[in-house]
Amino acid sequence: MCLSVGTLGWGRRTPFFNLAPNYWPLKQLDDVNPNHIVVEVGIASSDHDRACETFYQLIGGRVDYGEAHAAEKGSMFGSTLGNPSPYGSISYLIACGFATLHKLQQHVPWLSNLYDLRMPQWAHASSSSWRTLYDPAHKPLNTDDNVFTCLLPQHRLAKNERLVHMDKIHLFSIVSQTTNVLTYPPVVEFATIAAICTMWKLKKVG
Repeated sequence: MCLSVGTLGWGRRTPFFNLAPNYWPLKQLDDVNPNHIVVEVGIASSDHDRACETFYQLIGGRVDYGEAHAAEKGSMFGSTLGNPSPYGSISYLIACGFATLHKLQQHVPWLSNLYDLRMPQWAHASSSSWRTLYDPAHKPLNTDDNVFTCLLPQHRLAKNERLVHMDKIHLFSIVSQTTNVLTYPPVVEFATIAAICTMWKLKKVG
């Protein structure tokens, strides 16, 4: 069994100098079945990058994100998605925080003990100057090759149309939404979830 962490999660090496609690209940898993592997993937890697990172941790060797992916995303980092994130937006501030930590870890590897990002594919972008590091027109802030943009509705729905990288989020959005953007507030989605939960509850009672 292979266990891969979710967004912002960690593997056997935990944040704060390995003092944070384990992401997975490792002791309980060892007691039930020790035949499992916890892989270390980038905390904000895209679906594609996470799959590649998992694969190479299982077979060994240097992670190769693929020539086609590199050609499309630009040196493995991604291309501009629409307009650059505006200064002062929440997404911009979050991206600046990750970019700062990643750049500091490049210069002071010891800081990875605090919270290891495990995203070496960003090393080239983070080696840029401090001036361009916070410019939304430059990488890594303008990349779409990370988990946050992969979770955006427009990305998910675009994949649904091509049936690429299917998962529960994709399948649910197929049956609950036909337009190119989700409604806000998501009344239809909440109503559908409530109906499913109600039917499930009635089935258990019956």
